[in-house]
Amino acid sequence: MGLVLVGDGPLGPGLRSRCEAGELPGVHLAGWLEGPELARAFASADVFAFPSDTETFGNVVLEAMASGLPVVGVNRGGVRDSVRSGRNGLLVPPGDEDGLVDGLLRLSLDPGLRGCMGTVARSDALERSWARILDGVIDVYREAA
Repeated sequence: MGLVLVGDGPLGPGLRSRCEAGELPGVHLAGWLEGPELARAFASADVFAFPSDTETFGNVVLEAMASGLPVVGVNRGGVRDSVRSGRNGLLVPPGDEDGLVDGLLRLSLDPGLRGCMGTVARSDALERSWARILDGVIDVYREAA
């Protein structure tokens, strides 16, 4: 079992240094990926971790779900709008690093649960089209009027 980190951010330089020094065995830093490369990363994964607690929408969460990946994410922002804990992934409180690790281990070690949540994640993501989202906005305006 290995850990592949896709993307980049403020922790990137420190993680790269630690990987180069051999301090993080089994960790591969893929860096920023887009298009087909990102799609291959999703297709190769078992679980998607999204530890950000500042993301406002979390589009990448929906992309992972559309690829059939259960998500372990922080219960804040747009992530909590997409992830239904226990249904298509697991949510942890902001700042709960142990909870994030526990969620990842739980899904990594239980292929049945991971498969069921991944199937539901894909189904849920496919229902979140822009047309449906905008229809929902229009419904809210109609109710308000």
